[in-house]
Amino acid sequence: MKEHKKMYKRGKLWVVATLFALALGIQIGSTTDASADTVTPAQQVTMQQANVAAQTAPQTENSSYNKADQGNYAALDSVQLNQQGQLEVSGWHATNAAVNRPNHWLIAYDQTTRQELNRIQVQTPVARPDVARVHNVYDAANSGFHEQLNLTPAAITNGDSITVVSRYTADSAGNGDAVDYWFAPFKIDTRNEAYLEGTKLTDNQLVVGGWHATNLAADKPQHYLIVLDTSDHNRELGRINVTNSARPDVARVFPGIINAAHSGFTGKFTLPDWVISRGDTLNVISRYTSSADGNSDYVDYWFAPVQLGQQNVANLDNVHVQNNQLVVSGWHATNQATTHPYHYLILLDQTANGRELGRVKVQDPLACPDVARIYPLVNNAGQSGFQGAFDLGEVNFNHRLQVISRYSGSAAGNSDYVDYWFPTFGGPTENRANLDGVDWSNGQQLKVTGWHANNLSQLESHHYLILFDNTANRQVAVAAGQGAARPDVARAFPEITTAGRSGFTGTFDLTAARPDPHHQYSVVSRYSTSAEGNGGAGQYTDYWLGVTMGQQRASYLDRIKMENDGLHLAGWMVDGNAADKQYAYAIVLSDGHEISRTRLHMVARPDIARLYPANFNSLNSGFDALVSFNPAQTGNNLQVILRFTDDPAGNGNADDQYSAVYPTNAGYLDQFSLSPTNLTISGWHVSDRTAGKKYQYLIALGQNGREIQRWRLTDLHARPDVIASNPAILENDQAGFAASITIPNGIYGQTVQLIHRYTDDEGGNGHYTDWYAAPVYIPAAVADPRGIQRFAGNTYYFDPTTRQPVTNRWVDGVYFGADGRMTNGQFSTRIINWFVAHEGKLTYSQHGARNGSDGTADCSGSMTAALQSAGATAPARVYATSNITPYLLQNGYRLIYQGANEFIPQYGDIVIWGHINNPWEIRHIVIASGSSDNQRAISVCWLTQGQPGTAVQEVGYDWHWRVHGQQYQYVFRLADPARN
Repeated sequence: MKEHKKMYKRGKLWVVATLFALALGIQIGSTTDASADTVTPAQQVTMQQANVAAQTAPQTENSSYNKADQGNYAALDSVQLNQQGQLEVSGWHATNAAVNRPNHWLIAYDQTTRQELNRIQVQTPVARPDVARVHNVYDAANSGFHEQLNLTPAAITNGDSITVVSRYTADSAGNGDAVDYWFAPFKIDTRNEAYLEGTKLTDNQLVVGGWHATNLAADKPQHYLIVLDTSDHNRELGRINVTNSARPDVARVFPGIINAAHSGFTGKFTLPDWVISRGDTLNVISRYTSSADGNSDYVDYWFAPVQLGQQNVANLDNVHVQNNQLVVSGWHATNQATTHPYHYLILLDQTANGRELGRVKVQDPLACPDVARIYPLVNNAGQSGFQGAFDLGEVNFNHRLQVISRYSGSAAGNSDYVDYWFPTFGGPTENRANLDGVDWSNGQQLKVTGWHANNLSQLESHHYLILFDNTANRQVAVAAGQGAARPDVARAFPEITTAGRSGFTGTFDLTAARPDPHHQYSVVSRYSTSAEGNGGAGQYTDYWLGVTMGQQRASYLDRIKMENDGLHLAGWMVDGNAADKQYAYAIVLSDGHEISRTRLHMVARPDIARLYPANFNSLNSGFDALVSFNPAQTGNNLQVILRFTDDPAGNGNADDQYSAVYPTNAGYLDQFSLSPTNLTISGWHVSDRTAGKKYQYLIALGQNGREIQRWRLTDLHARPDVIASNPAILENDQAGFAASITIPNGIYGQTVQLIHRYTDDEGGNGHYTDWYAAPVYIPAAVADPRGIQRFAGNTYYFDPTTRQPVTNRWVDGVYFGADGRMTNGQFSTRIINWFVAHEGKLTYSQHGARNGSDGTADCSGSMTAALQSAGATAPARVYATSNITPYLLQNGYRLIYQGANEFIPQYGDIVIWGHINNPWEIRHIVIASGSSDNQRAISVCWLTQGQPGTAVQEVGYDWHWRVHGQQYQYVFRLADPARN
């Protein structure tokens, strides 16, 4: 940009004007809003609306301004051409030269033609306090303006450069004594913008729509649309004079073009048939002109060529059978049909060398707005739909069939035509099916599920399911197939287009034809063109699926309970071979002989139907009945037969299922425990034959089978758990018994059998019902009843004075409970029991396994094994007496004594004889198994000189120590002697 300064005289004043020449003649603009804080005498012009709000200036005069300031200050905040053809300007102009020049004018000066175009007086100045803050000159606070200056159409059309002049003058007409500010020139927009938004062809009419905006048309009020045939030497096909429509969207994009807000247009041109049929290329022109015929003084916009083309597009949307006709529908659109008014549909049999099976004339085309949207330049695409029906008389769906859509110029459709050949259909196709589920359970219906995939189902649209008796060679029942989605089938057979909807369900009514379990059946899935019967009257495609009747036999007694008048049964039974046996019975056997029967009335059991859906009538499998008889007349056991039969009396041709065998007399010893003096017994005894037997006895038989002693039982109690576990035995409210018996001297060391007896005799004889317990052994009595002793697998302490077991007492670090048995110290007991368990089984040897695993052992190896079996940590090796000490310490033992003097160990102490570190000294290790007043020790030793099976010996501790040479002793005791 170049700056020029020029002095000229206005009245009595010389004024300096700053002029800007626009390089290359383009308009000057800035994206920065002008403000008084940055203004210069040569401020650039902005093309945007001013951000300074217009305010009416108060009619006051500034009297304190700087009268010496000779500057002439101004700026245009915004300048633009509005839609009315006016130059709309906003800005300010402040100078002391305005004193005595009260008239403020704005002048539009055409720099191109060097003439004034318009002027307007600023009647209402705009307040500009921002200017006053920067320029302290006369009335700067009221120096703003916002006005519209009319321009000539010629100036707009020619795109002239317009300069705005701000003038203060004393002349009311805006001339004479004046001070001016010439702003930078504003260039009129000369762009020619347009867009063809839509073209479509329908009813031989080309419909166009769009917009055309340009200032070059400011003096051209006529608007024409012209269509030229580019394919025919640009021959004009028509023109129309259009009335523009509102387009505010275009005005927002091109605010400097005066007709942008009303630049929209639409137009219709009727085209000759041959232009459409040939698919010619057309040019659409938008023309603004000042001449009435549109042939001179114009400005044009040539849109991109519109090619009608010779597209031949179509689709066969649907093929189906209806009313014994093959119905086809779809659409066919082509510009070539403009000169071919007759539309035919032709059906060919391609398997039979393309033989024509029939043709139908399309009388009334169908609306296809979707096709018109896709093919807007195909004439009548919106009315390209068709539907036609062919007689099925000569149609064979197993042949490949093809439909042709033909537009023809001849009435018969045999010449001058344009065809569209659709893909073939029908013909050999994969035929796949499967029967997924069979449900015979409710006895009245057969329910089936599965799938049948065949592309011919598109034509044979009626789906039937037929139940066929293969053995009798006859149809049993027919059902309609209810379709279902099967995406799994579609994935497996993608080549079958109908596979995704190939699922079916069907229900056959069996009330008129009870199935025979000995026959073979099939389910036929049939697709047919016929809507009647089983579809056999039309064309059909079958798939035969074998269907079996379940052969499972199962039953269960959910509840069995002996009552005073018989056996109450509840449960279910199913039998796949009993479909022809409609009577059900429950028969009770006693010791293998029938004692009673009852007919069962079956009820629904949906849970059983779900388990056995393939069994006929498995839904009606439940029963709840009483089989009447006198429980006292039963034998030793009962068994139930569940029977299906064809005989109303329960005999005849029958299928039986047997229950478990239920005892009628049962018992059990829950507890049998011995102390040195007492036998503690508890148990139960139930029987169907307890009626009238109110006395109970416990009888002990010796090894010779003779009675040793009997005890009458009075401590009786209810045992509901026993009644529940023996449902076939009549309830006995006092089935439990318990007793604590002093052991008679005569049965120590014998095998004894106990009998529990119900009897009607107070003395225990008379009529009775007995239960025999398993024989039990009564160990021999303790030979020397003092100190710690083992008896019948338990450990006791006998008082040395009374020779009776002590109770509730601590002795030598262990406790003996209320029944005299040791209740803690079990760790030591387990060690001792290891040796007791190996009595008579081990031979002394230092050269074998040493721990008893091979039948040989020595003292330290056996002690290692006994400790581990009691729960000690796993040993690193089979220890010797010289190295077992760390293992003892590791497992809770502590050294409490060492020395050569006599020592009395406690129960469970482990003692090493002989110096541990002297390899030449014979050493030995034992565990104390007695007490301080009856010292004993047990170990693997050489007392029997290595005789086979005699290595484990339990002898007096003091005697054994003395025999071993009264050696140096190391005594190890558990830190917790009561350790369990």
